Amino acid sequence: MTLAEMRTMARMLLDDTRSAGQRWTDAQIVIALNSAARYVSQLTEANQAFPRLLRSSVTLSIVAGTTEYSLGATFVQLRRAVRTDVTPNVECVEVSYSEAIRFAENKLTFDGIGRPLFYLDTNASEVPTFNLCYDPNRSMTIVVTFQKIIPSLTTSSDDANSYAIPAVLHDMVVLYAVIQLLSADAADASQFVSEFGARRAQLLQIAGQTNRVLEVVNCDGIT
Repeated sequence: MTLAEMRTMARMLLDDTRSAGQRWTDAQIVIALNSAARYVSQLTEANQAFPRLLRSSVTLSIVAGTTEYSLGATFVQLRRAVRTDVTPNVECVEVSYSEAIRFAENKLTFDGIGRPLFYLDTNASEVPTFNLCYDPNRSMTIVVTFQKIIPSLTTSSDDANSYAIPAVLHDMVVLYAVIQLLSADAADASQFVSEFGARRAQLLQIAGQTNRVLEVVNCDGIT
């Protein structure tokens, strides 16, 4: 479903479809949908029965003389970093910033068994970067797998877009958004809480039994 379709569905469930005098604005519903999309994504990510819905990766082309490489704005948390231009592939070793300084002073790019040494710079005001401790003095390919964020959508420009999560989870996002809106308004949300729980249990059962891959729908222009 697109954002516009999810907003319409939310209004139907909220019984707030009249053209004038609506209880919730479009902006309020979208805020709830954004929050719900993050919650549902984290819910499935935390359960081993699901594929890693919030995982992404970036391939870094390492060149001599350069130690710092951007990980992109959607990076949240490192999962692993692997050098893939050698056989067998080699796991990279993450170190603290203070350790990185020490390795740089000793001109060390690799540990004793040839694993690249790196640290992450995740300053909140900048795009996160992958940093080798010292000039590699050679070309390498390193694949970094990481936890990513779900970009928020807005009513002004994203009505035709969808959240970067499997379409099968869209109904759950709408349900959870409705629960949030009703709860904030001190209204009875028990019907939707029960339905949300039933949908979640059903999806967990499907994922656990078949281990099928859930298709991810990308957000055009924002992923």
